[in-house]
Amino acid sequence: MAVGEHIPLTIEKVTQGKTYTLFVLSADQTKFAIYAEPQVAGRIQDTITNEPKARPSTLDLLNALINGLDVSIEKIVIDDFEEPVFFAKLFLKQGGDDKEKILEIDARPSDCFTLSMMNQTPLYCRRELLDKVIPYQE
Repeated sequence: MAVGEHIPLTIEKVTQGKTYTLFVLSADQTKFAIYAEPQVAGRIQDTITNEPKARPSTLDLLNALINGLDVSIEKIVIDDFEEPVFFAKLFLKQGGDDKEKILEIDARPSDCFTLSMMNQTPLYCRRELLDKVIPYQE
């Protein structure tokens, strides 16, 4: 997919239901929703509260690898939508200034949101995405 303009994205609300987690997102005065499995809200709650866990989750493992290697999360971009599925890219910066490399990795938006919260990483969406989403109404 061609790279378009990246618009800052904000998570306005996260709600957990019995069968889903709802993310309400906003970008450039457009609100839209992404649904994920119900366990995602629990992972985000654990991240926000820094609650100790008996064992690390898969995202904890991934985050430890990212932070333990010469890699940082540069940004996260929600880049496409094919109803009902959203697609995201995780941009990792590898190496120092003299040999810097950007890795672009396909990822689930829900995993990206959690990693973003763990690392205070900026979220974006492609401008073209805003033309495709179904606007969210409260």
